[in-house]
Amino acid sequence: NNVKEILQTIRAQRHELNNYLSTLYGLIYLENYNDVKEYISKINDRITSMNSVIETNNPIITAILSIQKNKAYSEGIEMELDIDELPEELPFDPLDLSIIIGNLLNNAMDACIALGKNQVRKIQFYMGIEKEKLIIHIKNSKSNLKRLDVKELLGRFTTKEDKENHGFGLSNVDLIVSQYDGTLNLEDLGDEFKVDVTLPMNRDTNYNVKMTTYNI
Repeated sequence: NNVKEILQTIRAQRHELNNYLSTLYGLIYLENYNDVKEYISKINDRITSMNSVIETNNPIITAILSIQKNKAYSEGIEMELDIDELPEELPFDPLDLSIIIGNLLNNAMDACIALGKNQVRKIQFYMGIEKEKLIIHIKNSKSNLKRLDVKELLGRFTTKEDKENHGFGLSNVDLIVSQYDGTLNLEDLGDEFKVDVTLPMNRDTNYNVKMTTYNI
């Protein structure tokens, strides 16, 4: 799915590039050179924002964060990424890491999208290693009209209409974190929601030691 989304992003950018070139050709043909300069400046700002490199030293995490950043940009959501230098090898199954980060950021994105474009919509993401533990911290904007209950969230809570096929994200995250003897803390701050995950680094790097069964 991550590869498919990356390819879709490339196709979308190629399509946009064709539109940019057509517009530039029209402006140059009409000799509107001031407009050409302004248009090129806007293109440069957009491409720089979309394609700025996210360096994590870990290809799985880099891919997930790059996809999420592009999603946020396309939705007009501000996303701040603060990634400390990570080792190339982490003692966690890459699938487990992708489920944790992917689900948490998807939930943050959904909460921001639900606010509407006329409100502040922001996601802050931090990832680093502190005291022999991998730390993941996410804070996102949300509606303050509903307080979210932590016990309900770790069950099968979902705001989507298709409740039969949704609502497993946080329960899967909780399951994975527990199997790594980590901690998952959720906190409703009113107009923001905060998630803190800690995973101990002092684990066997053999990914086949445990098999995780996910809800699907």
